Amino acid sequence: MNNTIIISSHHGLSVASNLHSINNINSVNNNYKIGDIYFGKVDRLLPSINSAFIKLKPFRRYSSTGFIYIKDLKCIKRIRPLKNDFKIHPIYQLIVPKQKIVTQVVKEIHFEKGPRLTTVIVLSGYYIKLLPFSNIIHVSNKVQDVSLRNALKAVGKLIITDGMGIIFRLSAIGVSTKILLDEFYLLKDQWFYISKQLIKAENPILIHREDNIVNNSIRNYYSFNTRQIFLDSVDRFSELKFFLNHWNCLQSTYKSSYNKNQIHLHKKDNDFWYSTNLDVVVNNLFKNIIHLPYGGYLFLETINAMTVIDVNSGGFNSNDRLRDSLLKVNLAAAKEIVYQIIIRNIAGIILIDFIDMKVESDKELLLEYLFNLLQNDNNQSSIVQYSQLGIVEITRKRASRSFSSSRIQNYDLKIKFSDTNTLYAKKIIFENIQCSKLYV
Repeated sequence: MNNTIIISSHHGLSVASNLHSINNINSVNNNYKIGDIYFGKVDRLLPSINSAFIKLKPFRRYSSTGFIYIKDLKCIKRIRPLKNDFKIHPIYQLIVPKQKIVTQVVKEIHFEKGPRLTTVIVLSGYYIKLLPFSNIIHVSNKVQDVSLRNALKAVGKLIITDGMGIIFRLSAIGVSTKILLDEFYLLKDQWFYISKQLIKAENPILIHREDNIVNNSIRNYYSFNTRQIFLDSVDRFSELKFFLNHWNCLQSTYKSSYNKNQIHLHKKDNDFWYSTNLDVVVNNLFKNIIHLPYGGYLFLETINAMTVIDVNSGGFNSNDRLRDSLLKVNLAAAKEIVYQIIIRNIAGIILIDFIDMKVESDKELLLEYLFNLLQNDNNQSSIVQYSQLGIVEITRKRASRSFSSSRIQNYDLKIKFSDTNTLYAKKIIFENIQCSKLYV
């Protein structure tokens, strides 16, 4: 439940919070972003792993290409006849070098890895997603009620035209057919505009950037519980009002629409940065040490290959038995760890060194508690095992970049965090984030 949304267009940053804590944070950068649509050309094929590099920019430089797997090459007309004796068809039977291709980013760059691409184009709205090259009707897996799923699919059959497909999001529940139809036509018009740009394109170029900071924030965070919206850009003010009018969350169920008094416009950037406590939010997300309620603390360090989290009892002092005390600290640490993983968007391999517990039932209780907490994560994550060294191994699917890496690259700060001047490097980052004028 997001009571407050803070949107800093100047810094490419948005925060959704309630009365007690930060729920979500989003950082927009100028590099490849999930949902970006590119007109590209096949650069070279890798038949050994059935994938290809796609040139996305007209000049060669670092990260000017993305990669695509053969399973993501859908909606592509075959240029060569397929041989029946191949169970898995070689990629060179589908595409050839210098072939023009329309792709969309599904996974952002990670260190030296380029973006991952697909040919399945998806345009996202608040209630539905439009699939221009597919005629499927799908309902979000978060909608588990069978009757609701069938009702939405029936509405989908009435809406779709021209061989296009749609995916109903969770927010589509309880929304009238007219509102869904209006959004379908809005996304359809958007696709026709993109199609015209694709026809004109000759060289690899960015055709469409789906998300700016206002669009993304209102679509993902706004709901009938939202009470206040803070904005620091006069230029984005009319855009914000448009999205609030068009994506008035669940307006068919809840009579009240957004109130003009909800929006607080700050024209002075420095006042906005400090009055909304964005400086504190950003500062906390770069800290390696996170204190726990019972006196313990976490030490969190992210490197290229993995993230390591160490749980320490610190100054924790309790009258309980030692066994109960250790379990209490570990449970509090598990709750904070999941929160930090989600809020910082940490992905990949995560190793957690909890305080050693001798009783197996306590370990099972901790793993069960950790598993239940991870169910609230939108990204796919899984607990691999509790190793003999007492380390819990977690894997989390990586789609977008972590908060720290995206903010660092935004300001071209090529500083290695393994250096001895780590604290000084972070101070420079804070100053650059605060003083920058990055318009999204």
